[in-house]
Order: sequence, then structure tokens, then C-alpha cells
Amino acid sequence: MRRKFFFLFLMCVSLFAASCSSSNSSNNNAPTVQNGVGPNGTNTAPQPVNESPNKPGDKNMPAQALTITAAKVNLTAGGTADSIIELKVMDGYHINANPASEPSLIPTEVEIKPTNGITVEKPIYPKGLNKKFAFSDKPLDVYEKTVSVKVKLRAAKNVAKGQQLLNGTLRYQACDNEVCFPPTNLDLMIPITIN
Repeated sequence: MRRKFFFLFLMCVSLFAASCSSSNSSNNNAPTVQNGVGPNGTNTAPQPVNESPNKPGDKNMPAQALTITAAKVNLTAGGTADSIIELKVMDGYHINANPASEPSLIPTEVEIKPTNGITVEKPIYPKGLNKKFAFSDKPLDVYEKTVSVKVKLRAAKNVAKGQQLLNGTLRYQACDNEVCFPPTNLDLMIPITIN
């Protein structure tokens, strides 16, 4: 009797172990999302960081609602120069102006990191267009088409001459005429030549 019980117990344990190992192996093959990249190498939209009147809708955000370029800047040691950062918003989309129309909205923001004897002043944003959209009760200040943000750079007197790259980030929230999408960060680089 004890042998039958022991044999049944061993059968149950081995069946349980087999089911655990097969579920673990299937989980190991499941797609994962890490650092904003999905299973096929595609970008996944970041989650919204606040609750606002322009909540993300059910529609999919385009792969890239805007492009960003920064022209090369020539600086002299001890001098200043303006960096012009150009944002090109895709047709049919807009981004919030800076400052945003409401405290709960996410403004378009450029942040440049100072480095190697180069300091960065506060960006100067253009005035936004005041427009009415289906998702908002009142008109909002937005940017459409091509927008330029100006950032003044200042070089120290003892800065090393040559080529440098200033790194930064653009934070924005893209919307169409009906809904807004989760906020997005884009990396940007400003090429600099110091004479």
C-alpha cells in the first residue's frame, strides 16, 4: 500500500515539475518590451505623465510626428552665438506651444546640456498659433508646420578649440484635430566649431 502511495506521489510531483518547466520556457519566448523598444525593434509610445484635457486617444500615433534639426554653430573663445533648432511638424498634427495654454498641458521644451566650457542660456520659443480643437473647450496655443527655437551659447575664454557636440532633448506632445498622444522625448545634437 505504501509503495502505491509513494508511486502516485512521485507521478504527481513529476507532472507538476513538467508543467512548470513548459510554462517557464513559453514565458522565456514571450515578447518583451524594454527601454521603449517592442518585440520587433519598433518604438513603443511612452505613457502619459499627467492627466490633462488632451488625453491620449485610441488612434495610433505616427512613427514620427516631427523632425528636428540643429544648424552648425561657429563660436569664438569668450564669445556667444545663437543655435537655431528647427522643428518640422507633420501635416495634420500640432504640438503644444511654450508656454502651454493651460498648466495641465505639456509644453514643447528644448533642454541643452552645457559641456566643456560652453554654457547654455534659456531657450527662446516663438509665439504659438491660437486654434480650437474638438478635444478642448477653448482655443489652445500650438505649433504647426515649421518652428524655430533659439538657444544662445556662450564659450569660456579658455575653451579648447575644435569640434564639439552639445547634446540635448526635445520634449513634446503631438496631437491631431481630435486627440492627443502620449508625450515623447527626442534626442538632439548641436554641432559646434570653436575658433
